[in-house]
Amino acid sequence: MKNSFLIIALISCSFAFGQSSSYSFKRELKGISEDWHSIELPLDIYEKVSHDLSDIRIFGADLKGNEFEAAYILETKFDEITTEEVDFKVINSSSQAGGYFYTLQLYSDEIINEMSLDFAEDNYDWNIRLEGSQDQKEWFMIQNDYRILSIQNSRMNYGYNRMKFNDSKFKYYRIFVPAKTDPGFISARISHKVVIEGKSNDYKIVSQTVEEDKEKKETTITVKLDKFVPVHKIKIEADDDFDYYRPIRILCPSDSSKSEKGYIVNYYEPSNGIFSSFEENEFEVSNVTTKELKIIISNDDNQPLNISNISVSGYVKQLVARFTEPADYSLTYGNKNDHGAIYDLEHFSESIPEELISLKVGEEISIASSEEAQDNSSFFENPMWLWGIMGFMILLLGFFTFKMLGSEKGKSED
Repeated sequence: MKNSFLIIALISCSFAFGQSSSYSFKRELKGISEDWHSIELPLDIYEKVSHDLSDIRIFGADLKGNEFEAAYILETKFDEITTEEVDFKVINSSSQAGGYFYTLQLYSDEIINEMSLDFAEDNYDWNIRLEGSQDQKEWFMIQNDYRILSIQNSRMNYGYNRMKFNDSKFKYYRIFVPAKTDPGFISARISHKVVIEGKSNDYKIVSQTVEEDKEKKETTITVKLDKFVPVHKIKIEADDDFDYYRPIRILCPSDSSKSEKGYIVNYYEPSNGIFSSFEENEFEVSNVTTKELKIIISNDDNQPLNISNISVSGYVKQLVARFTEPADYSLTYGNKNDHGAIYDLEHFSESIPEELISLKVGEEISIASSEEAQDNSSFFENPMWLWGIMGFMILLLGFFTFKMLGSEKGKSED
């Protein structure tokens, strides 16, 4: 009888595991001293976690061997941008041989640094001037020879009419447009834009190849990074001294499919836009974790551009975690069958302190192979397997019980 219970106990223990054992990797969290801390996610974990980071956990173990989970909120350190529009009125429109003047008066004493202009003219290319004054007697230069452009035709609909400048504080602003005919000034949008830069990483590019397809009239640039990382910005520069306006698409690998010639990589398009000589050409993507990018520029009948530089970056992602129990904590991940954690904390984010001490993250330790962790997770998530194990244990217990009773009966007959 004792042997039967021993076998059952061993079977039970073989299927028992703690919370963290269903994950593949862990890293020690060092320097916990407060209830709240931030944890910057290391870049080399992105290849081993699910695309939405749903399998990241923070597990703690106390001296008694008890294991529990620490709640966290996932944050991305985006740029913080605020734009406040400023009211004004047009108090004067005039012209002279060289062009047209428009004088604007602000209703309040505000700082501004952007101005978007709207004209009735559909097609134009002007180098305008912006001046500021407090009394309309003495004028100070703010921007000179600032190029704005509009192209409207059957093939193109493009406009660049936003003027950027350093913070200015004047009561009056005067715009000069060097046009030969009345440009038909309609309105302006004046604003003060404040950008608080977030925190980002610049990624290492290990290879960059350029291919020209004369038949499709396209330039394809393949960019490969040194690791899988979350990408948010791609900046592209061309070394050409002429004006250009080209449609551009940015592609990322999604999966692969088998064909007669082998496996074919499939791509999806997280971003597209216009690559032009008038703007900074910084393109944003969201929810992209990749090791490779394809940039496709449509040239039409124009000569290909000379791409001189490409830079790829991504905002830092961090966990803001609450530690309620003294224990040794680890950042744990690597179970792509897992679902996202749900914590009460996400409803009470206002309780999080503004200033947080960032924890140090230790070296990666393998808990189990990803395949084993996923198989174990799938095994125990299926209730039929649990019922099967319980049935097997009951049958095994019955077998040994009947065997023991038979043995006892044989002894009594003797």
